[in-house]
Amino acid sequence: MPPIKRLEEKDWEVLLRRIRDGRCTPFIGAGVYAEGPSLRTAVARKWAAQYSYPLGDGTDLARVARFVNVDFGDAETASVKYLDELRLVPVPKFEEPNEPYTVLAKLPLPIYITTNYDDFMEQALARQHRDVKKDLCKWIKSIEELSPIAEQNFRPNAANPSVYHLYGYSPHQQSLVLSEDDYFQFLINVSKDMTLIPPVIQSAISGNSVMLLGYSIEDWDFRVLFHFLAGYLKANPGKAHVAVQISPLSKEAPADIQQRAQAFFDKYFNSRIPDIRVSWNTTQEFITELKTRWEASGYAN
Repeated sequence: MPPIKRLEEKDWEVLLRRIRDGRCTPFIGAGVYAEGPSLRTAVARKWAAQYSYPLGDGTDLARVARFVNVDFGDAETASVKYLDELRLVPVPKFEEPNEPYTVLAKLPLPIYITTNYDDFMEQALARQHRDVKKDLCKWIKSIEELSPIAEQNFRPNAANPSVYHLYGYSPHQQSLVLSEDDYFQFLINVSKDMTLIPPVIQSAISGNSVMLLGYSIEDWDFRVLFHFLAGYLKANPGKAHVAVQISPLSKEAPADIQQRAQAFFDKYFNSRIPDIRVSWNTTQEFITELKTRWEASGYAN
């Protein structure tokens, strides 16, 4: 098996050109607005201590959330409590030029896909005077909100983009993919019924460059997303150009452990999605480089 490829000059050229042409689809994870341990990890630790979580994976939010639901005897307890935690998250400083959401909002892209539950991407786009519409995946039947893309024949473009919430949206508590059971059910449902993902979104995944930002290799939101994407990208070999920014291991980890971990995940990536490029920079480092290269390319004018 050939070694995984890193983002090189020619890869950046392809990525920037596809951004210019509106043929790049970013996937936005929790690390976009949080350096260091993500909100998911922080909440998992808090709940593990608060509810005496008995297992050894107390930083795994999906599993801690499942425990909380079982402990309370209510499948919605964890999502309700997580929304309380989400309300404490400060709004990004959109006015700062290197703020990740602001950098992304200045790119002429028609579709942004987020696995977060907040509306920060929508806020950033509105600040750039773009008429943004929100949409969300109806992975369970209880989601009743109209879909602009699937039900109102809306076709996103650079001036009128769409933010597609793959794992749910905070005003619709039942739509949240949060616990381990939720992630399993999400994968089962979208695999059995392809119509749950609108054709426009499917095309934005399988026919474009895909850029994943703000993910941690250990989080369920990334692991399930990676399996979800693999099906689409393997069906279109040769067309996909996948750039994945993964948060590196803690700097406190010994260098040899970091190298071994990266080597393992390189093999894992290569076994699932061919022709993938991985960046082990932090989210902020990647975003800053993207902004610098985009402005230097001349495409932004």
